[in-house]
Amino acid sequence: MPETVLAWGARGAYAEKMEPMVLRTALDAPRDLIWDYLSTAGGLACWQADSVSGSLSDGQFSLRWPQLGARMDLSVAEVTRGERIVLRAGETALELILGDRELLLHHHGLHEEDDWIGLESSWRAALSVLSLAVTYHPRVQRKVSWIFQPVQASAELIHHYFTDKGGLALWLGTSSHSLTKDTSFELDINYQVIRGQVLCAERDVCLSIDEWKNGALTLRTLPAPEYQRVAALGVSTWGFTLNQRLITHLESSLQRLSRSAHCAQG
Repeated sequence: MPETVLAWGARGAYAEKMEPMVLRTALDAPRDLIWDYLSTAGGLACWQADSVSGSLSDGQFSLRWPQLGARMDLSVAEVTRGERIVLRAGETALELILGDRELLLHHHGLHEEDDWIGLESSWRAALSVLSLAVTYHPRVQRKVSWIFQPVQASAELIHHYFTDKGGLALWLGTSSHSLTKDTSFELDINYQVIRGQVLCAERDVCLSIDEWKNGALTLRTLPAPEYQRVAALGVSTWGFTLNQRLITHLESSLQRLSRSAHCAQG
């Protein structure tokens, strides 16, 4: 299957560009370590893409998501080593500025018709994975597994299933409370009990999982041409391998989500 080349934002030639999207995240890690995660292929593959090739000396990076059949090609537009890097994709650019134990992200070149809510949510989920990587797994290679399921439902309805305790019980598992950012959780997924922290809970949700040695479970929705959305579960681990039975269980869970959403829409 040929790769789909992704881009950030819309490509309306006559659309007015907006002010950049600005996000700030705290990172409890040494400055040189964080810089490696922003400026090397191995570092970027620990949070931004599933596999990455290229380098600063090459002047470009190629980000790939093999299970999605997608890639994004980025050129290195500007670099101040140890402080700032600008990566460009067409008319949009990602500016990453390293501060004192924090990262400032500027997404330039977006238009009014771009999905700002979806883009911001996607960035917050990725930055949550970055925080886990630099805090608990410095310079350890990440393993990623994705599970996809088309869902005939809006992003708002799927978010309900991702976070509301009643919605979660219909497909993934039982929890004593709904998932909200910066809170701890305990979720019985009918295969094992998983515990951890809710790192972000916007349109996309990212959970740290203690039982997976500080791994991550990302719950995302993606646009799809033949369906309203695709629901996706991303499992990230560092130095820990999930068994296939759990992956199969998560696949069945997503199928239940699709059925529940279809019934709710009907």
